[in-house]
Amino acid sequence: MTGGTAQLASGGSTTSSASGSGGVGASSGGVPAKAGSAGNAGAGKSSSGGGSGSDNPGRGGAGTGGIGASAGSGGTPATGGGAGANNAGASSKGACPDALVGWASVAGDGVATTTGGGTAPKVRPSTAAELEQYAGDDEPRVIEIASVFSVPRLTVASNKTLIGVGANARIDGGIRIRGSADVVISNVIVKNLRVNGRTTDVDGDAVQVYNAHHVWIDHVEIYDGVDANLDVVHGSNWVTISWSKFHYTSAAPDPEHKYSTLIGHSDDNAEEDMGRLNVSLHHNWWAEGVTERMPRVRFGKVHSFNNLFASPGNNYCLRAGHGAQLLIENNYFQGVSNPHEFNNDEDEQTAHITERNSAYSGATGTQARDGGGTPFTSAPYPLVLEPAADVPARVQACAGPR
Repeated sequence: MTGGTAQLASGGSTTSSASGSGGVGASSGGVPAKAGSAGNAGAGKSSSGGGSGSDNPGRGGAGTGGIGASAGSGGTPATGGGAGANNAGASSKGACPDALVGWASVAGDGVATTTGGGTAPKVRPSTAAELEQYAGDDEPRVIEIASVFSVPRLTVASNKTLIGVGANARIDGGIRIRGSADVVISNVIVKNLRVNGRTTDVDGDAVQVYNAHHVWIDHVEIYDGVDANLDVVHGSNWVTISWSKFHYTSAAPDPEHKYSTLIGHSDDNAEEDMGRLNVSLHHNWWAEGVTERMPRVRFGKVHSFNNLFASPGNNYCLRAGHGAQLLIENNYFQGVSNPHEFNNDEDEQTAHITERNSAYSGATGTQARDGGGTPFTSAPYPLVLEPAADVPARVQACAGPR
């Protein structure tokens, strides 16, 4: 999209005094958006405008005010919105929450919560070989990624944090968080990073979670995966995907296969997947180019809340397949087709969709609910649900690398 006037959204607050929401900037050369109203704690400050180039989308803005360019020339910073209760004392990068919420915070499989590399000394690789060594060894690691690395298959072992630093933090290729039935990977964080999946060698996935548990994907931007942007499969569990942007560009490898996220790969994998595949998705943005799987689910208890679905020309957004239990709350569906549906009549007998308080703006098609499976109606972790009307400005201001 070319430059234009920023859209302004009124300041709103969450049900627990989270930040007000400002507007979002134009996709190229955006102008400042009005600041959101402050929450009860903390205050954001403005950050610098975004960088240039479609493979390094820039971000202007701050607080929960507008963002700058998502591609093309740098955006203009917005004035800062106030920080909410969930992010008191936010840094100069803006009042965007970065606390862990969701299934990845729940104790299970011998792990209390997801901490990644924890307090391990930070390391910053300068070559792809160093990055692969740090990510794949047996030591707890906090790995800072401060430039572009071309790694078709970056294998990540347990107790690792991969965190992007600066505007140029990007992986060209694929991230594989993959264990086996005998050696399961656990306790991994991927944060503040862009992943361009066009050259992935991870079964076509830009990011793959496979036989892994306690995985937190936060504030990332993933695009142009060959088969998928992010899949969670083969008995994986205790996963949170938050504040992230998923999209496809005109350079996507397969224009006919622009599917974002698969949770559970096969109806025949019940022995491995039953009782697992518990995944939370919140404050994510499915943007341009995504046609399906936002996500498509089998077996798991999947909680989707405060997400923005804004990918016009899609086929469907959320789909409940065999044994899926979906809890869909306070999402915003903007100009999309079939916001939530069952995979087919047979799967409807084993799956269940609980939907509450979502908003549908220009959305058409199926909004399926209920089903013959077991309802999933209450998340087993604390959370704050923001009003659906606040989601577009809030998510567009904060999703992706910070």
